[in-house]
Amino acid sequence: MKIFLLTLVTCFAFASSHAQSKKVVAHKKVVLPIPQRHIYESVEEMPRPKGGVENLVGTIARKLHYPDSCELPGGRIIIAFVVEADGTIDNETVVRDPCGNEHLLSNRLFDIVKKTKWTPGKMNGKPVATRYSLPLTICLGSDD
Repeated sequence: MKIFLLTLVTCFAFASSHAQSKKVVAHKKVVLPIPQRHIYESVEEMPRPKGGVENLVGTIARKLHYPDSCELPGGRIIIAFVVEADGTIDNETVVRDPCGNEHLLSNRLFDIVKKTKWTPGKMNGKPVATRYSLPLTICLGSDD
């Protein structure tokens, strides 16, 4: 009787483990790498705003309003961004803003730049993502 119970328990344990191994399905999570895009610093044909840089500067002169809360009366502002291969603007960076860490002036400038249509930079005849810097000197004139 003891041998029968021992055999029965062994068979039951083996059957349980064997049945469980059939039910368990291992799903392996496959993580595909995200392709890294290359952002060019220098290209054969640099990105440009539609209508040219002069047109963009004119638009900025008309639409950029100097914030009253900015303590400095003008100065040099430098922003950098990436003109993507489709002409959109991404990765905005403030290099220098005369209004300090609040970036009051550069945020307004980015709004104007983003609304402008851009022709992307080209490398080997193909549009590519290109870093672009825009330095401007703000000179406030009198209202007279």
